[in-house]
This record gives sequence, structure tokens and C-alpha cells, in this order.
Amino acid sequence: MTSPTPITRHPLTEEQRRLWFLQQLNPRDAGFNMYLNRRWSGPIDPRALSTALTRLTARHRVLRTRFAMDGEQPVQLVEPVRDIELTRVPIPDAAEESFTAACAPFVNTPFDLGERPPLRAVLVSAGEHEHALSVVVHHIVSDGWSFTVLWRELLALYREEIGEGTAELPDLKIQFGDFALAERNRLDGGAAEEAFRYWSGRLAGVGVLRMPLDHPRPAEPAHPAGFAELALGPDLVAGLDGLAREQRCTPFMVLLAAYQCVLARWSGHYDFAVGTPLAGRNETAHEALLGYFSRTGVIRADLTGEPDFRTVLRRVRSATMAALSHQDVPIERVAAELGLPVLPGVGPLYQAVFVHQSQYELTGADERTGLPAGVRTASMDSGFDRAKTDLLLDSWRTPDGGMTLSFCFDRELFERATVEGLARRVRDLLARAVADVEVPLHGDWLLPGEERAALLALGAGSAVTEDARPIMRGFADQVADRPDAPALECAGRVLTYAELDRASDELARRLGPAVAGRTVGVRIAPSFALVTALLAVWKAGAGYLPLDPAHPAERRRLMLGEADAAVLLTGDGDPEPDVPDPGLLELRVPEPDVSDPGLLEPRVPELRAPVPAIGGPDTGAGAGPAGAVGRESGRTGPAEAATLPGTEPGGLAYVLYTSGSTGVPKGVAVEHAALAERVRWMAGPEGYRLRPGDRIVQFASIGFDTHAEEIWPALTAGACVVLLPGGGRTLPDLLRSDAGRSVTVLDLPTAYWQELVSLGDQAPWPPALRLVVLGGSEARAVTLAQWRERHGDTVRLVNTYGPTEATVLGSADGPCPAW
Repeated sequence: MTSPTPITRHPLTEEQRRLWFLQQLNPRDAGFNMYLNRRWSGPIDPRALSTALTRLTARHRVLRTRFAMDGEQPVQLVEPVRDIELTRVPIPDAAEESFTAACAPFVNTPFDLGERPPLRAVLVSAGEHEHALSVVVHHIVSDGWSFTVLWRELLALYREEIGEGTAELPDLKIQFGDFALAERNRLDGGAAEEAFRYWSGRLAGVGVLRMPLDHPRPAEPAHPAGFAELALGPDLVAGLDGLAREQRCTPFMVLLAAYQCVLARWSGHYDFAVGTPLAGRNETAHEALLGYFSRTGVIRADLTGEPDFRTVLRRVRSATMAALSHQDVPIERVAAELGLPVLPGVGPLYQAVFVHQSQYELTGADERTGLPAGVRTASMDSGFDRAKTDLLLDSWRTPDGGMTLSFCFDRELFERATVEGLARRVRDLLARAVADVEVPLHGDWLLPGEERAALLALGAGSAVTEDARPIMRGFADQVADRPDAPALECAGRVLTYAELDRASDELARRLGPAVAGRTVGVRIAPSFALVTALLAVWKAGAGYLPLDPAHPAERRRLMLGEADAAVLLTGDGDPEPDVPDPGLLELRVPEPDVSDPGLLEPRVPELRAPVPAIGGPDTGAGAGPAGAVGRESGRTGPAEAATLPGTEPGGLAYVLYTSGSTGVPKGVAVEHAALAERVRWMAGPEGYRLRPGDRIVQFASIGFDTHAEEIWPALTAGACVVLLPGGGRTLPDLLRSDAGRSVTVLDLPTAYWQELVSLGDQAPWPPALRLVVLGGSEARAVTLAQWRERHGDTVRLVNTYGPTEATVLGSADGPCPAW
């Protein structure tokens, strides 16, 4: 059948324009293919089926529409009626897998929207009575509702072609092109600006849903689809329906509320958007048409605060009603207005989609229309292998009164086990909500008992059979075993373990017993004096309060006052301080003179405040804490270290101030036992495996707890800490020097490391480097790939994270193999 009907033109709807644009960006993407795949058991007449398909395209012009540019705008071009070619594919057996394999290439092949109408039909046959019919179109000409109409009318036309009665299809008063033209006129008449203003306000401040991926997002994604299905039993579905009635909402809203709750708990994001298709057929005349009427509604998920399920459900109901009342959503324009980040492969407004009852009810269409005599049809696996978005939850009712939850996910991003776990959590939350609608969002429903036990075991790490060796005892052992080994290096000078021990002993004597059990402020730039001061504070029985000289004076005053510091230690060259209390003693700690054999008699710290000294050669400092004073310098050994201050498990090691959740500095007190345990892990075989001969750069500001990760494990392992007198900004200069070539360990913020990696061959990585510890954020996949390309597995990477309250870090993972 061929008709000379001339080509007609229509504008594209807004939803069609979006799909057309996405297809232009990636012509090889078949993610928006739609398919009607049905197993057909019984006789079939291929010629009659082909004719029925042709008549269907004559009836629905959208099935013979292609999309091309007209000037600067894409338009719909309706082609004349042409005979539809039914591709025949014979297969040797009737196994379901064989039918799926034969259909899959046709389902997953992209369309060229400009060359011809996006429609293909395939008949796969295993003999005369076992077949599979696959009708594939692009989403730009169809939607879920359309497929129910298509199947019903195709069956009616086929039965008429084989002489089993007349089709008796209703007359079509309009075509999809008329709908598109009406929409364009409506939007041009002011509706577009109204929708933009509404949604810009409705979605202001919405966040991006960053789901925890199992695999890094590839630079050139293929979006292969995976599917994970889970059944809800009739009893649970009946309870779900009852809950919806009780809360004056719909089952759609109950399912969406559960989906949002699981996404929020899984991702840690509590304000995001979920996309959902809306029918978009607002007039009775639209119901008999084929075409892309559906629109993507945007439903904001507000799970902030501590809501229970009833509260979440009420919020979902409100957001859903808003979406239904304002179905025109200029997605790209609103995203640009709100400044939402453009992430590769991720939609601008939503990253997860929810669909309810999208399975076209084809079985019902069979029953209402009537199948040809001797024919049975059934659903089948289509072999479709393209994900439209990162994660999509599809739901539909089953004949037994139950419901199927089908998760479609991007296999490049997620493992099936991850998505199956999400499906179980949705089901479990629904069951809990049916029993108690006030189940809290942050309740214990997320983890079943066995998973909770496994997670707690994972977080506990290996069993600790004995208390960690105190840091001061570990340092004393290194002084005894390798007194002449380098402990610190700074600007080409070296301080040995014995020299550092003697210098800190002397400063501890100056501090005296009055500071024991108190905090001592330390505001010293990276230098020998800095580490000397930290050790001396511990030897005097106190805990140190590190103060970054770069921090504002007001912040330092607040910290000194709140921590009730007994004394403030400053270094050579420090500017005059802003002291909050004229009674606070300030001592200048000089840099040990390593060129002077008289280091055994270091310079006395200089008083910088006109107040009485709290210790000194003439004030009885010898009566200080046991082990800190009254000992001969350089004679610290393991036995004596047992009496050293700094070994009491509950004693204060340091007080570190974070910004706090409100931006006001918040003090965190860390005890010696916690720090010693963390140092044992870092220096030991489960951690960084530090050893004598390692050279570890002290990069972090003293105001960050990373300084403890860089200094104390090294000094308990006999390694050398390389100090940067100009701070972290001078690291590239060090690494380019001869001294930098022998650096073996770097501990860097992830963002800083990524910038160095981006320099390529210009980055001065030391030839001796064996370990890089990253902290603060997750390493980007693209940067890891660049690193591996240059270093392979020769340099171990460890990515760490942890709040100050967890004593430096709480988790560590090595993306590169250990050696």
C-alpha cells in the first residue's frame, strides 16, 4: 500500500525537542528505543501482519514521521504511506533465550531520526507455530499509553486482514501533529514563561542526588542496562492500597515516598528531585492517538529534618499535586537558571526516575480485543540493553493482586547486588510503613540484622589483643636504638633522635610541673622548634593546643581562652601576638642550633610576657613531672619511658579546633590512648608500613589533625620527618630539589594531589616515592587513571577519610595494590 499524500510539517513538542537534542549529541545511543516484544504461539500470516502494520501507519501519522532541520529549528515531517517491511528471522529452536537473542539486535540498534521514520518490525520464527513479534520505535513518537493502543489496534487490523471480522476502530478527529501545534501556540502565548517562573521558584535550592557508585563513571559511557526485579505479595499490596486510602493519597505516592526514603538514606542527600512520566493526555481525543504525549514531571524530594513516613508521604502528595498542576517543565532552562552542576551522563534536574504501571497492560489488551483463532501471546525478555538514566524504578500490578518492582540500572555504574539490596529495602520499608505509618526516616529499617552485624564487624577492624604502645615510649625506643639517625630535616639541616630528645627535655624543664594536666598553646611555624615544643608539652604532662599562625588573631584568642591554655609557645620570627589575658605566659622557643656542639645546653626560652615564669633553672623546675625533668638528657630508654608523662591512656594528647557545623570553632579533645592506637595502625603492617629510612613530608598545617598522621607514626617507626619551613606551598620546590628526590611518603589533600597529577610530566614526583596517603575527599576516577598510567602499581595509594572526632581518620582504602 502506497499513498501519494504529500509531506506535512509540524513543530516538535518540548519533550520531543529534548529527545531530539539528546539524539543529536549521541547518535549511537539507543537508550530511548521503545519496544513491544510478544511471544506468539500458533499460526501467523506474515503478509497479513505486514499489511496490518502498514494500515496502522496510515491511521497514525506519527508512525511515519521523521525529524529534520528546517532552517535553525527541528520539525516533524510526515512521510507518505509506504508498505512496512516485516523483517523475518528464522531460528533453529524455540528456546526463550533464542527468541531474546534474535530480537536483541533490533531492539538495541539506534534510529537515525532524520533519515526515515523510527519504526521497525521483526518476526522471529522457530517453525510454523512458535514466533516472537518485535515492534521497535523511538520514544520521540510513542509512550507507554501508545503501546497499549498500538497492540490493540494491530491485533484488530490483523484479524480483519485474515478474515476474522472487521477492525471497527474509532475515527481519529486529530493527529499528534495537531497536538504539537496546539502546544506550541499555548507556550508561545505565555505559558512557557509562566512555567519557567513557577519551576524556578519551586526547585530553588534543590540539590543533586549523588548516588554512591560501585564503579567510576566512564568518560565515554555506553549505558548498558541491567535489571533487578522483586515481587510484592498480594497481602502487602492490599496493605499499601489501604495505607494510601487512609492517608488520602494514591499508591503511586506511597511507592514514591518509599523510593525517596531509600535513596536518601543510601546517598546521604535529603533534598533532590525525582523524575516521573505523566500521561499528558488532557483531552478525550488524545486517548485513541499514538504519540509522545507523556511529559517528565519533576517531583522534589524533601526529606530534611527528622520526618516519619507519614510526613514524607504528605510532602510527596503536595509535590506530586504541584507536578500534575504544572506539567510544562523547561528542564534545561530551569537547571541553567538555578546553576545546577552539569555532570557527565547525568540529567540536569533529576538522576533517578520512578514509573508506576508502565507495562502497557498488554495482556488486558489481548483480552479486550481478542486474539486470532488458535493464538496465544505472552510477555518475553526483549534483550533491551540501554539504560535511560542511572537508576529507574518501574512498578506494575500483577494478575494475582501483587506488584512487581523492576529496577533498571546502568551496569557501568552499579553492580546487580547493590540494586537488589535497594529493592529489598524499598519492600521492607513499605512493609514497615503499612504496619506503622510513623516509622522514622532514620530508623533501623535500612539494615536487616545480618547486614548490620556484618557492617559492625567490618567497622571494628581486626581484634586488638593489647593496648597500643604509647607514642612517647615508641619515641624513646627509637632514641635508644638509633640516637644518631635523622628524626627531623628542615631546609637542609638535620636533627637526630638524640638531639630532638635532649632539646625537648630541656624545654619540658622550662615548662615545669605547673602545666601538667593543662593545655599548652603552640603557635610555631614548621621547624625543629615546632616538633620540639610538641614533644616537650607531652613530657611536661600537658596536652598541646596547635594554633596555625595563618589563622585570624580573633580565632586564636577564642581557642586559647576556651581551652584554658596555661602557656603559649611561639617560635623565632613570630609576630607580636594578640594575647587575650595579660596573665597568659608566652615563651619563645628558639630553633635548636645543630651546628653547635653545645646543643646539650640549648638556649633558654625567652619570656615574652612580663609575668612570673612557671619553671626554669632557678625556680625549682627540677621538681617537675617524673621522667620529664630530673633526668640526664639523652638517657631516655624503654624502662624509663614507662614513667613518662604522655603514656597515661586517659591523658590529654591535644585539643584541635574544627570549624563546627555552625562555623564557630569547636574543640575536640584527643586522649593519648586513642592517638596511640591510631599511630600503631598507621605505622604498622595494616596501615602505611613505615620503617627506618622512610622520609615523610610534613605538609599539613599544624591546625589540622593530619599533622599528627605525618609526625607521630614517623617518630615511633624510626623514620625522618621532612619539614617545610614555608608551609605546604613550598612542597613543589622541595620535590624538585636533591633532598626531595629521596622522599618516600607523601600525605596530601586529595584536591592538591589531583592538581599535581594534572600537571602530567611537569609534576616532580620523587624517584624514591613508595606511598601517597590521600585525605579529605574521594579521588576522582579520571585522576586515578592518569596516575596509574604514569606510575602503575609502583606507588601505593591510600585514600583516607575521617572527622577529627575519630582521631585523624575513620576509614582507609587502597585503590592500588599494596606491596
